Amino acid sequence: MSRSSLESLAFVAIECCCSRREQDKLQAKEENDEYAMRMHFLSQVHLLKRLPKDQHPLLAAALVLVEFHAKQTIIKQGDAGSEFFVIKSGEASVSVSRGDGPPVKVATLGRGDYFGERALLRDEPRTATITAD
Repeated sequence: MSRSSLESLAFVAIECCCSRREQDKLQAKEENDEYAMRMHFLSQVHLLKRLPKDQHPLLAAALVLVEFHAKQTIIKQGDAGSEFFVIKSGEASVSVSRGDGPPVKVATLGRGDYFGERALLRDEPRTATITAD
């Protein structure tokens, strides 16, 4: 192999390495931006304002983004609950069934509203059905 071929190979290897490094930097920046957006969003949720500020990063790291389509049931009245939801965008309908009658819509929730906390805090079944609008 000639000297110029070696230089070309070395250049390509370094360029690939730099491209990988740049990709890693870009990915880290995107993750940091997403984390900052989560922290800001959580600071706007009324219920979570009571939580000590040093707990917000732990909560932000534990968040899982879940998307629901219109008319999709998110939680169902009477079911056991192991999740707490905060609406990032969109709306959801709250319906309650009483006795044998049909469910009645009692509220509409939007950005920053939350639901599912009672099942977690009190270890009780879901008290309403929440459906994505």
